Amino acid sequence: MNTVARARPDVRIGITFATLLVALALGQLLRVPVFSTAVKSAPILGIDIAVALLWLSLLVQIIFKSTVPEGSTSLLAVTFAVWALTGDILTAVRYDFSTAQFLFSAGYLARWLFYFGVYAWARVHFDNVDGLVRALSVLRTTILVIASFGILQAAFLPNFAFIVYPNAVPYETWDPQGNRLVSTLLDPNFAGSLIGMGALLSLPRALRRVPHALTHFTILLIAVFLTASRGAVLGFMAGALVLLTALKPSGKIRLGMQLTAALLVAVAVAAGASWFSDTPGVVGAASSFLRNYNKLTVTDPSALTRILQWKTDLDVVASHPLTGIGFNTWGFVQRFFGFYRVDNAAFGMDGGLLVIAALTGIIGLTIFLTMASLPIARGFRIARQPSLPNEIRDLGASVAGSTTLWLMQGFFVATLTYPFLLVIVWLLWAWVDNAWKHSKIGPVPYFSTSDSQSGSTTTREEIARQT
Repeated sequence: MNTVARARPDVRIGITFATLLVALALGQLLRVPVFSTAVKSAPILGIDIAVALLWLSLLVQIIFKSTVPEGSTSLLAVTFAVWALTGDILTAVRYDFSTAQFLFSAGYLARWLFYFGVYAWARVHFDNVDGLVRALSVLRTTILVIASFGILQAAFLPNFAFIVYPNAVPYETWDPQGNRLVSTLLDPNFAGSLIGMGALLSLPRALRRVPHALTHFTILLIAVFLTASRGAVLGFMAGALVLLTALKPSGKIRLGMQLTAALLVAVAVAAGASWFSDTPGVVGAASSFLRNYNKLTVTDPSALTRILQWKTDLDVVASHPLTGIGFNTWGFVQRFFGFYRVDNAAFGMDGGLLVIAALTGIIGLTIFLTMASLPIARGFRIARQPSLPNEIRDLGASVAGSTTLWLMQGFFVATLTYPFLLVIVWLLWAWVDNAWKHSKIGPVPYFSTSDSQSGSTTTREEIARQT
């Protein structure tokens, strides 16, 4: 009888990972303000503590086992951080920052690099297929829990952020969101991005008709809609297109088209029934929901604000094209660009890759794009290797799609530096890099089984036929 020659993750690693996912699920419910300036506070989150535990685990691994995460992604991440620090230093000199102002700004860059520890830890500790597949399954379940709670919250707990934090100041601490889904992240845009990634992680399994996968995908899709976040919906659509392109199996694409056609028919029937009976239907309820939050036009204040922010990003890039203004300095330098905002969002900049260019210049943007393109390219290659197990191919396609969603929605809200999304992105990038490393070097234990009696080896091609 063949036994799978794949190492079980250490129990301590499982506990550490479980702690990370619990903190992810609790989101902004675990939040303690610690550092602050006159216009902005910097809280310690439960996810910060969980990532600190990951760093401790990683340092133990490095010290006692001399295991250091390697690869292009690690090199590019460190290079990007060094270049961003250069921008912080130059901006501090140009605009005469105090020591406290410089440390406050550089602290957000340190936090970004701190979250890179998730990637480094995952590269070291999920270097076998069993551990990776189990971890991916638990991550999908965690996001499904977040989405399911969010659906209940949208129905029964409007303005949930103010229920959790009754002393919060509207439009300063949190925005009133009515019945939009915010879940535990307390923000519909970030919740939409996180749940959209979960939907993309579930989509390949739904296309393969894995039991319950279609139900899970449907729940996640409903949750994305209930966020009423245009950025999340557009990001999901872009990510789904990339995912389907990466998988490339004509049968699954046809199945996807059939599902889409069935959905359109269902919507048309529902609309017709609603019209004939003169009663509110699914379409009417959906359009009414979106209309309540000004999500059916492109001339509402939210959309126009995004356009203004993109123009501001470009103005900053034009002023500092090589190094940008550095991480989290906007609140200190905005007056030089004609802005005088002094509330809690004074440091906020939206615009995705435009913000990266504004913060780190063209050089920093080039480094960042190179880093982000690696998991997309590798995910494509992995998804199109028929010799690999289905779960690994699904992972490759999902990582390519999720990275696309993350980048796309960044143009609407600051997803590229948001801690909870960074955790998911770094995990997915680490897992796809591990899969990529082993897929290039042939039938190794990562994709093989061995007979404990005879010692014979079954290659990954045979595993693929079994899965």
